[in-house]
Amino acid sequence: MSKTFNISLPEELVKQIDIYAKKNYMSRSELIKNSLIKEMKQESTVWSEVINFTELNENGVPASDILDAIKEK
Repeated sequence: MSKTFNISLPEELVKQIDIYAKKNYMSRSELIKNSLIKEMKQESTVWSEVINFTELNENGVPASDILDAIKEK
């Protein structure tokens, strides 16, 4: 099921969106939807990688090691 909602964007950004969408054979809605999904997956991936640090050591991982690994990304 889809839900429609309105957003306001600067006119120049809408022009760029339309040009990009046309070049890539997709609608404006598809482009925005795909971009949002990609953004949310990236955030989710970063956090799941941090969570997986617990597999390195049963006693946990120092916060400094986690922060260093995030900085490397």
